[in-house]
Amino acid sequence: MCDYKELRNNKPTLNIPTIKDNPEFVAFKMVSSMCNNKSTITFKKRKDGTYFVIARNASVQLSLSNYQFKEDIEEVKWLAENNRWDEVTEIINSGTSVIEIIKWYK
Repeated sequence: MCDYKELRNNKPTLNIPTIKDNPEFVAFKMVSSMCNNKSTITFKKRKDGTYFVIARNASVQLSLSNYQFKEDIEEVKWLAENNRWDEVTEIINSGTSVIEIIKWYK
């Protein structure tokens, strides 16, 4: 079974409750439904407290629209800024890729 199907069918424990107090950096390691391609969606906090979101694979920056989230990326950023990471992960997992690992630091 491919990594994507395995993750979609048996969601890993992501330890979301530990993401708290609006961390400065959160990285979601992703697995795509297409050929198990790997990528990373990164939230980096700006000085004004808002998050800058970027997606990359091993070689290039990707468009966030490629993930086909069920919500707009602005909604995802707003949820992150309000420390609602459980909802952020739910939206990120609603698209064509699934979360494999979450890494973060304060």
